[in-house]
Amino acid sequence: MFLAQNCFSTHVSHFYAFRYKHQKRGVRVKYAEHEGYRFCYFSRGEPGTRPSVLMLHGFLFNKDMWLNTIKLFPQDLHVVCLDMPGHGRTTRLLGESYAAADQAKKIHQFAKCVGLSRKPFHLVGISTGGMVAGVYAALYPSDVCALSLLCPAGEFLNPVLSGGPQEGLKGCLLCMSELTSYSCSLLSVLLLHGKGFLDLSSEKSRYSLHETMSKIRAPTQIIWGKHDKVNVYLINLGLYLNIILNLQQPGLAVDRPLV
Repeated sequence: MFLAQNCFSTHVSHFYAFRYKHQKRGVRVKYAEHEGYRFCYFSRGEPGTRPSVLMLHGFLFNKDMWLNTIKLFPQDLHVVCLDMPGHGRTTRLLGESYAAADQAKKIHQFAKCVGLSRKPFHLVGISTGGMVAGVYAALYPSDVCALSLLCPAGEFLNPVLSGGPQEGLKGCLLCMSELTSYSCSLLSVLLLHGKGFLDLSSEKSRYSLHETMSKIRAPTQIIWGKHDKVNVYLINLGLYLNIILNLQQPGLAVDRPLV
């Protein structure tokens, strides 16, 4: 009973906190329907001469994780942050596959539905969202003019799965032994996303980026944090990488045309 009450109060406080952040960041929460499937997203700005930016979050999170990031973006840049399939307020179907390629197909439907794919856009993804973004760029190269992958599928699908998907899912629960507002919100989501975890961590899905990456045509930026586990997975990708070590207090560089 205490756990249920604590989680309920946590969800209420998070709702109002994010609602305030939405207003502060100037974003608008919207919905798009495609054949009975509902996508939830927020956007800021309007399409212009510069490419729009579509941002994909990681497993167990939602579009709101980008709120602190987009405050650094130019106000006139068109930014779209989507609740990934089965996450946030986007439709969750028990019989749906959440493998990377299947999620990419759903996101392609979203991009067409809201008119985002009328011209190439900049696609950004983090963690499992990075894996899905990479697969998307491979499957739909004409949609993507630039690709940014932030620790794509790294932390979640490598050490967590060393004992198999079931052990990995159990490990996520064990790491929440101390109940906090953050772990409480993740706990309720994790209980709903067991199938999504197993689909994403399946061998077919886990190596989908590796198997399709030769089809990526967009200029691609890959970023790993200092303490992320950058290992032979990078070499197996077959990429030539320029590695910048010990980058301290990185800023945000924005290309601006000369007037």
